[in-house]
Amino acid sequence: MILVIAILAGITIPLSRYAMFRAKEARKEVMLAKMRSALDDYRATYGEYPITPDTNGVLTVRAETSKHYWDNVIPDLNTYSNSVFTNVNLSTNTIEYIVADGASYSVDYSLTFPLMLRQELEGRAPFMTFDKVSILYNVYKPALVAADDVQGGAWLRPKGGGSPKWVPTLYVKGHPVDRLKAIDPVSGKQWKYECYNGASYTLTTNGF
Repeated sequence: MILVIAILAGITIPLSRYAMFRAKEARKEVMLAKMRSALDDYRATYGEYPITPDTNGVLTVRAETSKHYWDNVIPDLNTYSNSVFTNVNLSTNTIEYIVADGASYSVDYSLTFPLMLRQELEGRAPFMTFDKVSILYNVYKPALVAADDVQGGAWLRPKGGGSPKWVPTLYVKGHPVDRLKAIDPVSGKQWKYECYNGASYTLTTNGF
């Protein structure tokens, strides 16, 4: 019986993994079709595909890229006001590099800004929607704690005896730093869009 179960497991597990891979491949093809359609809609609206900045590859004129990728952009309007991660400049590089506590995070806006974020900032319907991901949390020192950050507590009996007293527990809220990400379902990496002439583009994936 044990041998039979082992044989069945050896058959079903690879089949299950293959089915999961095929499902991811199917989602990837659907996502690629949606991105291409959204980019065509963008071109129909603005006259050309989004032109990526020169730091992303081939040298281009900054004036051409700044029409499509703006500076001083707030990538998430719900970002906590004390956060240092509130604004990004995209006219020279569509990749945001965030370093915090020795860890680094990279976010590629080459698709998410022109197809979704820009449209929302202009009061238009997005050409395509992308998922928002919390990449890290801000935690502030007690000196910056507001009244509503003091939460919780416990009923504690004094060491010398007597009736229990309510003792509030002080902790600092962690405020999420959220970013839109265009993620390839198969590799789990962010999509990389490149265009240097407004007429043709490439879609690959980043190393992150």
